[in-house]
Amino acid sequence: MWRAENFKIEEFISEGDLRYLERVGWDFVIKENIHKLAVLLQKIRVPQKVIYITSGYRNRLKNEKVGGAKNSLHLWGMACDFIASEINVDELYKLYINEQIGEFIVYTKQSDRKYIRYHLSLPCYELEKVGVLMKAEEGVKNYERVDFDEIVRTILRVKNAVGVGV
Repeated sequence: MWRAENFKIEEFISEGDLRYLERVGWDFVIKENIHKLAVLLQKIRVPQKVIYITSGYRNRLKNEKVGGAKNSLHLWGMACDFIASEINVDELYKLYINEQIGEFIVYTKQSDRKYIRYHLSLPCYELEKVGVLMKAEEGVKNYERVDFDEIVRTILRVKNAVGVGV
């Protein structure tokens, strides 16, 4: 049962990829991962504010085309990139403390938009991606691990820089 009222599976995966995965029988695990991501996003979504999924599940070809890592969690529907004008940092903190998130990245340099770009993944214990908080410049693969307070400060700085209501 889908428990993320403001999100649809189609926001995380293309229709073509969904049909392909159903045909080859890999759809259950990926759909379950996507559902878990949607539930996490539902928790950090601020009422009356929109979260746009810019990248969810990626097949290998698409992942290579966008320059994704060879072991990207996007390949298993375990990660998504999204933009939002605002998120609920209190709920994010609860997810972080309870090890319900893998990676959470705030991109510090925005490309002339009124939203902030984020990355969220499910925990992946084999890759030691559990409760990892980072900030990074958009388009630059230089990630800096930070603590939760720095994540909040970074979000506020970026919001002020792009003129998003704080």
